[in-house]
This record gives sequence, C-alpha cells and structure tokens, in this order.
Amino acid sequence: MKIKQDFVTNSSSTSFMFSFKGDKLDLFKSLLNHKEKFDLNFDSYDGTHASIDVWDVIRSMDSVIRTYNDELWIHPTIQNIDEKIKMLEKDINEFSEKEKEDEWYMEYNNDIRRVVKKLKECKEKGLTSYLEIGFGDNHGVISGQGIGSIMDYEGRDIEIDSDDLVLLTEQDR
Repeated sequence: MKIKQDFVTNSSSTSFMFSFKGDKLDLFKSLLNHKEKFDLNFDSYDGTHASIDVWDVIRSMDSVIRTYNDELWIHPTIQNIDEKIKMLEKDINEFSEKEKEDEWYMEYNNDIRRVVKKLKECKEKGLTSYLEIGFGDNHGVISGQGIGSIMDYEGRDIEIDSDDLVLLTEQDR
C-alpha cells in the first residue's frame, strides 16, 4: 500500500527499464522484434477479460515519451545510457554515513548497483539509450484499465536480454 496526499491506496505500478540503441523509433523497432512478449491477456477479479499486443504498447508509449524539457520533467525521456549510469552512481554516494547504515538504504543501494551493473553490460552490447516508463492500474505514467493494468499485472515478468533490447522490470508496491 502507498500513502498519497492524505489517503491510503493499494495502487501499484511496474517500472519498465528499456536499454536499446538509438532513438524512439529504434526502440519501437526493437519492441516489434520481441512482439510475442507483449501479447498479454488479463482476467480481472470481476470476470472482465482484456488483451493487448505490441502495437498497443507502442502507441501508449509514443503518446507519453517526450524529448528532454525541464518543464516536462514528469514525462519519460530517452536518456544516454552513460548519463543514466552517472546519475545512478551519484545516487549511491549521496547518503550520509549514518544513512548508509540504514536497512532501507542498503536495499536501495543494492537495487541501484544491480541496475548499474546491467546498464554497463548493455553498453558492452553497444546499446546507447535508456528509457524508464511506469505502467499501472491507477498509478504510473501509463495507467488505468487496459494497457496500464495489463502491463502492470501480466507484463511485470517480461524478460528480454538480446543484442537489440534489454528490458528490466521493477515492481513498485
């Protein structure tokens, strides 16, 4: 559960971290190379059935990805993988010595180190770009019934580690 501005919610989302070579169109081409991973079906507790495919995912991502702009900080942007690694390594080192002894920090630090290690492996494959985007039932940049919920619940276990695309997921629960 999460607390959001004075109320409690069971809101959840899954962050999808894509590493690829090039720009947004190159990312979408890579997604098409792995289209079977995005053929997802979801049966909700009330008996509703929904399904999506890679084109649904591409359309939803295309509508929210922005080029870098300080005023659009909430929208996901494609970043240079080297810059992302530098930013994450800075996060690792920003805590005080007292905070570094905290259990939460140690877990957070381990998670960041895992991502940095994976991004460095992506660089070795020649991947140059990074995009993180959240899908969720009612939380995340792409949220709501349909694509948001299906990607959160059914897509959270997608694993891709190929020469053109690496996908990591992280559940935000």
